[in-house]
Amino acid sequence: MDDVKELRAVTQNASSASEQFQVGYFLNGTSEGNNGWLSQASFHVAIIDSLTLEPWSVVEHSGLGHVNNWAAWIGSAQEHLFIFRQNSTANMTALENMLRDSIPSGNHVLIWTWQHANFSGYTPMPASLKAQLGLMGASQLSTVSDSLPFLFYNKIGDNTSTIEVIGDSINHKMLTLSTDLTSSANYGNIHSQILGPATRWDSLSWRVNSLELPTTKDSTVLNVFGVDASGNETLIINSLPTDSGDIQVTNRIDANTYPYLKLNTYLTDDSLFTAPQLGRWQVTYDGAPEAALEPSINFSFMSDTVSEGEDVSVSIAVKNISRYDMDSLLISFSVLDRNNNLHTIPYSRQKPLLSDSVIIAQLNIPTLGLGGLNSLLIEVNPNNDQLEQYHFNNLAQIPFYVTSDNINPLLDVTFDGVHILDGDIVSPKATIVIELTDENPFLLLNDTADYSVYITTPEGKEERVYFYMNGTDRMQFIPAALPRNNSKIIFQGDFPVDGDYKLRVQASDRTDNNSGSIDYIIGFEVINRSTITNIINYPNPFTTSTRFVFTLTGSEIPDIFKIQIMTITGKVVREVHKEELGALHIGRNISDFAWDGTDTYGDRLANGLYLYRVITKINSDDIEHRETSMDFYFKKGFGKMYLFR
Repeated sequence: MDDVKELRAVTQNASSASEQFQVGYFLNGTSEGNNGWLSQASFHVAIIDSLTLEPWSVVEHSGLGHVNNWAAWIGSAQEHLFIFRQNSTANMTALENMLRDSIPSGNHVLIWTWQHANFSGYTPMPASLKAQLGLMGASQLSTVSDSLPFLFYNKIGDNTSTIEVIGDSINHKMLTLSTDLTSSANYGNIHSQILGPATRWDSLSWRVNSLELPTTKDSTVLNVFGVDASGNETLIINSLPTDSGDIQVTNRIDANTYPYLKLNTYLTDDSLFTAPQLGRWQVTYDGAPEAALEPSINFSFMSDTVSEGEDVSVSIAVKNISRYDMDSLLISFSVLDRNNNLHTIPYSRQKPLLSDSVIIAQLNIPTLGLGGLNSLLIEVNPNNDQLEQYHFNNLAQIPFYVTSDNINPLLDVTFDGVHILDGDIVSPKATIVIELTDENPFLLLNDTADYSVYITTPEGKEERVYFYMNGTDRMQFIPAALPRNNSKIIFQGDFPVDGDYKLRVQASDRTDNNSGSIDYIIGFEVINRSTITNIINYPNPFTTSTRFVFTLTGSEIPDIFKIQIMTITGKVVREVHKEELGALHIGRNISDFAWDGTDTYGDRLANGLYLYRVITKINSDDIEHRETSMDFYFKKGFGKMYLFR
């Protein structure tokens, strides 16, 4: 039997680390050796055994004069390639001796260049080495420049096999060499696929043809294995000779015990290595019926998401797609719940499923106790109640979700429409919106008793906020309405004292599922005086665009907010107005606007340093500057930004 492997080799001007890993060789697409050792011009050599087609190990053949010859190379990417330095006379002599004396006839030799791009400091290839390559069929390497990359292949003793691939310049990239290596063995096995299933086995026939006529020393035998329903194999008929080509197996193999068969022939060859050829093997038998789920004929599933207590309705077609009738048919329905518990649903045995006939299986499945994600499992002919050809097409798994009232509702809190970070500055008159959303579409969130809101003052005193306090509505409640089960509290802030506050919220749905394992708590700071920090542009320096970062305090948004960008000579090249910056709010702001380094007319500005200042007013009065650690970068209200494209 021929064993064929593709040998492919690659070399190139390895000028980068990523390219170095591409230099090497492959057997049947598997890398057997790549890269190298140090950036020194070298010849890499691979030797492949003629019988096993396995590459030699540099450690197992450590006495050939190569530099990578100690045990540390075992398991490395260079274990199966021999490295000979080109600047070493001893290495070049060792390579010549190895090619001449150390490789048995019939073995395969592959040579390729490594790091050949810098030859100025290296010894040229010795004339005696070139001559040795010439004796191995090399016709070009004896005249080619030493600096050029090359690949060389030879089967020892067969110069007609020689292949030379040579680059046309020192910078030539991606040289490849490819050839098939062939080895032969004096024996072989052929295994059939699994045959069946069968309700009755009939006959077995086989033919083997010898390539050596009129006499031959070939030997062939046939073995027959019975395979039971669980896949266990048992040898039933042993070593049938070649001259037993047609036999009846009806009384020798019981299809009830072994509904499947597997054939194996063992072939041995004489020293001519001309393998006998299997002409054919054939088993005749009575087949088994075949049922299959056929959703293309009929399928409905209502619905994949229901509330607990609602029924899931399913309807699906089952068809006998064989020419053999089936007896009365079992169909199994069960539900695998989210805890991997299996709930079997009773379903009566159906009428016989005759050849090419169809049954529509229908069932309503109660969902009580099945809260969460479930899978409806359908199996036709469960546990192989009747013999069938295949079972994979008898199975269906349909996911569905039962919504039970044990999921926490979702709580969301915003200040003036913004999700703040703990400790952020907010307006003393911030509109605080508390939203609660529940997945249950049947139990609406419409009761104010489901909420508790607390405020901790700067003095550390925690007070509960009620919907109605001191004769006024302190908070507004908006109950949920379908289709979205979402309720909302609008809490109009009124914090006249500067300092640090805390908001704590408890919320639950109609069945007392809390919105979280702990209360929602967020800290915030109130500064009643209107101030603004210096405006920082980020990133700075920038190449494509930069945004503006600043913090506002107080309860009013500036009427006028203008950023002037100018050259270092004071020429204004771009003004950014409040309307361009995007929505502003009390607290930390990052502008929606991103300046792209263009002037008022959209022309790109030159690289370099630009100054900017900010003009802000409320009711015609300048807004007070709020000091921060970033003030160090500003001088007399002017900031610097750097544009580098």
